[in-house]
Amino acid sequence: KSSGIDTKKYILKDKFNDRLKVLFASRLLKDKGVLEFIELAKSLNNNNFEFFIAGDLDPGNPSSLNSDELNEIKKLDFVDYLGFIDIENELHNYDVFVSLSVQEGFSRTLLESSFVGLFVLGLENNGTKFISELDNSKLITNLKIENFQKELKKLDSMDLSLSLKNQDIIRSQYSSNAVANKFKNIYEILN
Repeated sequence: KSSGIDTKKYILKDKFNDRLKVLFASRLLKDKGVLEFIELAKSLNNNNFEFFIAGDLDPGNPSSLNSDELNEIKKLDFVDYLGFIDIENELHNYDVFVSLSVQEGFSRTLLESSFVGLFVLGLENNGTKFISELDNSKLITNLKIENFQKELKKLDSMDLSLSLKNQDIIRSQYSSNAVANKFKNIYEILN
């Protein structure tokens, strides 16, 4: 399912911010949902959230935003553009990770966010379905912004708690060591 993550490298979340910090981190591609995330941020501008976009342009990709579109995003007052962030060391500063990608092979950033302790909201597709087995996660079946708004508003009214279950599951099934052991078992069977 995944190439695995080195779970020892991440700073884990220890508490949630009073004003929930909602993060979109991805290459800035239209099919990754960056424009929908901006729409979501704008629609909840007066609520108890702060919205952040992390990622870079991918000039070789026809779905990439261009530099003019990125400059327009940087001017918005309801979302902060961060550029590149060090996921392993900075992810714990946020509270909710949102994935609006139409297609995913396997969403590493959802996995990392779940491990660190963020709540995750993901558009359901083949690469995000694994979060259904985790706490503090919600799959959204379609790209209607209202559905993401509704889930964020629910989170804002909840007493949020961290999930140790997610860390246990990810260490046992999705860590680099767990994935390497699975490959080792396959090679031993084949020999």
